[in-house]
Amino acid sequence: MDSQITVNTNAIVRLTHDNYVIWKERLITSLMMNHVWSVTTGQEPRPVDIPEWLTEDEVNVPEDLEPVDRKAVDKYRERARKWDEKNELATGIMITSVGDQHMAYVSTGKTAVENWQSLEAFGATFNAGVSAF
Repeated sequence: MDSQITVNTNAIVRLTHDNYVIWKERLITSLMMNHVWSVTTGQEPRPVDIPEWLTEDEVNVPEDLEPVDRKAVDKYRERARKWDEKNELATGIMITSVGDQHMAYVSTGKTAVENWQSLEAFGATFNAGVSAF
């Protein structure tokens, strides 16, 4: 990202059997403070990958397309790279905020969105008054 961000994982309260509500609020705050909340919720989707042939010589570009502005492609790829960094940071924050017994809720998703949805599903068991343990 544009500036180096360091997350103090010792300051994040870990999820336990009885602290879901307060843990969730603190986790959301941490994700917001690190500017990755919009990636976590899916409000900031990952830019779609640009096919490699778009940066090749014009000979390889399909005839029905105009020549490609290489600077625009590079700028687009840079946005995707920055999104990937945000996704990694958000996932790391979530993983370090749970104990070993809850790791399955954040270690199976490919994106921060998937991990967040898994944690939300876990939290729904508390809202329903059902113990997940």
